[in-house]
Amino acid sequence: MAFTSDYTPITESTKAPRSVQGYKLWEETTIERHGQGYSSGNRAANNMFAPAKSKVPSVLNATLDDIARGLDEGLFTLVDLVKTYLAGIEEVNDVFDSVLELNPDATTIAEDLDKEREHAVAWRTAIAQRQHRYARQDGSDIWVFALLGAKPATEASIVVKLRRAGAIVLGKANLTEWATGIFYPRMKAFGSSTGSAISSALGLAFASLGTETVSSIVSPAERSNVFGLNPTKDLIANDGIICGSLRQDVAGPLTRSVKDAASILSVIATPSDDEHVSQSRKPTDYTEFCKGVDLNGIRIGIPRNLANGLTKAQDDAFQHAQTVLRSAGASIVDPADISGVCEYEQQSPAERQIVLETDNRISIESYISTLHSNPKALKSLRDIMDFTRSFGPEDYPHRNVELMERANVTDTRDPFYQRMLAREKYFVNEVGIEDTLRTYDLDLLLLPAASRTVGEFAARAGTPVLNVPMGYYPPGTEVRYDDTGEMVATAPGIPFSMYMFGKRYGEGGLLKTAFAFEQKVMVRRHGRPYQLPLTDLSDVVERRERMHKV
Repeated sequence: MAFTSDYTPITESTKAPRSVQGYKLWEETTIERHGQGYSSGNRAANNMFAPAKSKVPSVLNATLDDIARGLDEGLFTLVDLVKTYLAGIEEVNDVFDSVLELNPDATTIAEDLDKEREHAVAWRTAIAQRQHRYARQDGSDIWVFALLGAKPATEASIVVKLRRAGAIVLGKANLTEWATGIFYPRMKAFGSSTGSAISSALGLAFASLGTETVSSIVSPAERSNVFGLNPTKDLIANDGIICGSLRQDVAGPLTRSVKDAASILSVIATPSDDEHVSQSRKPTDYTEFCKGVDLNGIRIGIPRNLANGLTKAQDDAFQHAQTVLRSAGASIVDPADISGVCEYEQQSPAERQIVLETDNRISIESYISTLHSNPKALKSLRDIMDFTRSFGPEDYPHRNVELMERANVTDTRDPFYQRMLAREKYFVNEVGIEDTLRTYDLDLLLLPAASRTVGEFAARAGTPVLNVPMGYYPPGTEVRYDDTGEMVATAPGIPFSMYMFGKRYGEGGLLKTAFAFEQKVMVRRHGRPYQLPLTDLSDVVERRERMHKV
């Protein structure tokens, strides 16, 4: 997503030195000494879900209702809230690199909204972060230097909607290439919305926005133990977003509760005056689906014709999840296989990727053409590739342009592309997710783990996906690394999710089912990031009150 405002880059001079943070890092401890994956020196981690000693909620688990209630009762101000978030970012960002830039106007905006609240007590305010995909102003920790200084003509419409609803945008979140997971040292955090997921999980913002081409919201949400909602493609306007695919990309919320995801969806899915409104896009209050745990009438299908590869911990947790859902009244159809899976997986990598690679070139060049400021005079993907190869700080060829090269040689007139585009429509319309839902008369499909195949089916069909925290790898789990041998993929204390897939505009069924499971199990309460900010909202409030007494 693109912003017109100038933000403050997170640089070495703005980060808190590690010696100031007051607790040991995981590199200095062992899992044998500290159990579930957090340092005993981290006061915040040890008390993440402890009973509150005051009425002021902790930003680590505060919901929108908690924030609205606290503001209405005068327990804290929006300025207190923003200062808490900014302090938390300063305290842990040098460890996780989740936040790329800060909005220098955030505190001022909070002050103005506090004044407005004096005349409008019922104001409900969310603090949102967003994912960002081009260069920082100081030229460090970026995705591509070629876009340094580039600015769009207008803000993304979803950001405008959030501002109008009272949200304060704190800043821009980082990508998975530069951010690390929060439940184990050097933990791999899958997906480009990683910074957004971490920011929500650590209480560095009330909630975050991410963007998804294929699983880029739900995968990092899983790894950060939060809920990630990838909405129906046409439900959310994608203007102002740098898309990997104009046909697939969609923005969605990453939150600590299902209801908060529903609240944000209610705002960003509301059509603007200049947007085309179909019957399915009438304004909807999605929080209406988060009001109870009765799932009578909900039919859930479990596909079994997919590669399993589950650990015992995942399998046990999934069995328990089914028991919980049945106890809430849901009917489970098992198996409910997706008929096109085997046929789809037999395709070659080139056959599976040609349409998306072609979309990638078209989408990036479309975005470049809309820039209000374009200092490098970029006009094509080829221009970006040439700049990347010639500009030393881009670290080419260590950071290569292989994906861009493949995308750059695509052509929509290519018979191979045309054939695979028709093939994609076949998988979407005839043998995919919605076909399975119709065949078995289901409200949603439920998977015990992420599936690349089903994720691609959903992305290409534009159907909604929601990950739901389900459990954690137990003590004694073997620490395993990714293919690079550098990042931890599996380890004790790392969370995992189950995945819900619905029909187009079927967000209500996903939210209703996820909310019931969340309320019955409260899985997030058992998670312990290995490091958390020390500053909480009550600390900021107490400091302000002491200063007023002086």
